[in-house]
Amino acid sequence: MKTIFEALKQAEAQHKSVLLTITKNNGMTIAEWKLLNLLEKQINTQDKLSSDTGLDHSTLSRQLHSLNRKKMIMSESIGHNNRQLRYELTLAGSDALVAANTQYSTFQDKVFQLWSDEEFNMLQILLNRLNKSMKKPL
Repeated sequence: MKTIFEALKQAEAQHKSVLLTITKNNGMTIAEWKLLNLLEKQINTQDKLSSDTGLDHSTLSRQLHSLNRKKMIMSESIGHNNRQLRYELTLAGSDALVAANTQYSTFQDKVFQLWSDEEFNMLQILLNRLNKSMKKPL
């Protein structure tokens, strides 16, 4: 029998594989998908995105530039000297995001289709407890 951490690691690898397929089929990377989801929530400046993702500005700039090249986002200069940019989804970006999110939701529904609400809620509780316990110092 696998240990808890081995099972979690395997589930994470399977999840990442599915997510990689979904995002690739929709013309984006996993990181770009995460950014598009944030932009949809109006987290739309580099400072806000960096704060939410924990990414440094150079990494974030590369990912935003890639999304701009793919015509999934556009930017507009704002601020008193027009040096700050505000990003927003284009129609192509919005369509790709909706498609990827729909496929991801379908995957999630399929994974948990045989779980009762009680089992699902208990898993969430236990995973949150595990996460909290792992944050404690040794």
